[in-house]
Amino acid sequence: LTISRTDDGSIDAQIDVGRRPRSVCVRADGRFAYVASSADDTVSVVQLPDAVVVDRVRVGRFPISCASAPDGRFVYTTCSHSGTLTVISTTTNTVVRTIYLEPVPRGIGVHPAGESVFVSGSSSGRVLVVGGLGTAGTTASAEVWDPTTGSFAPTGSLAEARGEHTATLL
Repeated sequence: LTISRTDDGSIDAQIDVGRRPRSVCVRADGRFAYVASSADDTVSVVQLPDAVVVDRVRVGRFPISCASAPDGRFVYTTCSHSGTLTVISTTTNTVVRTIYLEPVPRGIGVHPAGESVFVSGSSSGRVLVVGGLGTAGTTASAEVWDPTTGSFAPTGSLAEARGEHTATLL
């Protein structure tokens, strides 16, 4: 991981975060960066501004992208070879939830209000729906809509319920 200044381009630090780092996200408070390293199946936790790796979290196979929740409590990582979305607690640096997705999850984004997680993947026509409102209030569900069968199938759940939802073409 290379940390450089935006004002003059100078390099502040270069840190070994594992083999084949694919994606980096920074917690909203700027205190930690999270780096998905695909060859190691880990997410490295880098303390800022000291630029020191303080933990490595084992996730699914071949993590390729990560995103931080706006409130900084969770980091979400897509792992393409295991077909998973991994939810990491930033308080404990542990995996708190693994959601199985198909076909191959790739990119990830988090709604600015933290209401939804957006996951992109290979085009299969299926749609990932994460969170939403149910008869009992907010839900922690994640389901995949399959247009070939015209049905939803559960695929896991979120670490906590979300009031809004997202639908993402896979």
